[in-house]
Amino acid sequence: MNEAKTAQLIKDARKRREMTQKELAERIGVSVQAVSKWENAKGLPDISLLEPLSEALELPIAALVTGDEKGGDASEKIVRDVIDVSVKQTKKKLSSVKKLLAVLVFGVILGIIWWHVPKRFLKNIKPENVEKIVVFNGNNGHEFTVSDPAEIEKFISSVSRGKMQKLKVSLGFGYAFRVQVVIRSELLPRTYSFMINSNSLIRKDPFFWYDISESLPFEWLQEKDAAIGAPKGPSY
Repeated sequence: MNEAKTAQLIKDARKRREMTQKELAERIGVSVQAVSKWENAKGLPDISLLEPLSEALELPIAALVTGDEKGGDASEKIVRDVIDVSVKQTKKKLSSVKKLLAVLVFGVILGIIWWHVPKRFLKNIKPENVEKIVVFNGNNGHEFTVSDPAEIEKFISSVSRGKMQKLKVSLGFGYAFRVQVVIRSELLPRTYSFMINSNSLIRKDPFFWYDISESLPFEWLQEKDAAIGAPKGPSY
């Protein structure tokens, strides 16, 4: 398309039909500024607008493409076919972009939901199925074992009561108590491991988990450590 020729053609055709730029803009669904740009050769109509613009100005589409009111050597049918294909391709691309955006938005929403869903540690573990709980104090090297059924039940109940929320990513640095809950099994014992750093903080890689109710048995572990802890290296 020749900007200068098309600009003059649009301007002359509009004036012949005694339309203002505003009236033309309203008929084809664009802004007055857009029409002004076309008529001042500062831009060309989008290909999807050629058909409604040709109808409004009563010009062949080929005329708008060539800048020649008679259409020059361009075939009206060929031009219309090209425009039709181009518009369909544009709509297809827009549809693909919309689908991609929808997938991305859905993914972000799922990610937000996943991040904020609370977790209850040990909620599916029955105290009677626990053989023992091995605790290692990462600060002083003490290790002790909890095997009394009443104390096991107290520990499992305390931990499973807390609604833990993801706080941040764990980078694998130090901890207070590393806990191994050993589950009885007909084959090999299963072990569930995590760290308790305070009354409200669990570290289970790759995250720190926070409990606003501060229901974790951190002080109880400190008491047990002080009472029966002995300097040992970790057994795992």
